[in-house]
Amino acid sequence: MPVTQNDRDPTGTSADNARTITETIDAASNTGTSYTMSVGDTFAGALDFDSDWDWVGINLTAGVTYTIDMTAGTMVDPYLWLLDSGGIA
Repeated sequence: MPVTQNDRDPTGTSADNARTITETIDAASNTGTSYTMSVGDTFAGALDFDSDWDWVGINLTAGVTYTIDMTAGTMVDPYLWLLDSGGIA
């Protein structure tokens, strides 16, 4: 799931140092997740069972447009939710 920025970020953030974060242990399904990413990074994870939710932290800037691309693999109806730092939609 790569995250890219459509507008120039006033902080000068770029994808030059983009990383791929691979889920090696199941990501927590709450704000205590140990996985974080930055704009330009890609998260590669797996949903291991029907009620598995993988949470990944990212800091985004209000007023900046981002593109989040998700590949569903074999999932028929995947969901992508954006939540605030308190886990509220």
